Amino acid sequence: MGVPAFETTDTPKKNASRAVILLRHAATTGGEGRAIGRTPLPLSPEGLRQAAALCKVMRQCRPAALYASPASRARDTLGPLLDECTVHLIDDMDEIDM
Repeated sequence: MGVPAFETTDTPKKNASRAVILLRHAATTGGEGRAIGRTPLPLSPEGLRQAAALCKVMRQCRPAALYASPASRARDTLGPLLDECTVHLIDDMDEIDM
């Protein structure tokens, strides 16, 4: 995958650990029962609630970095965090093109 190197000026504390959290986008509307690939689907009302709840938790975690697929549903899931964090979009994290 084409994940760029991540550099930080912070020196990790001795024996400090970092967690890697993998998340899927919030619920969408219009893709039920079919493979959607790169079809741009909006978040459903439930997905908007999920995104808000996720971002509330992520604010408490204070992530060092966020990486996401360029899919609109992935960007919309992390949208509420954009004022506080940079989200790095990685093309290789996108769905397969069907």
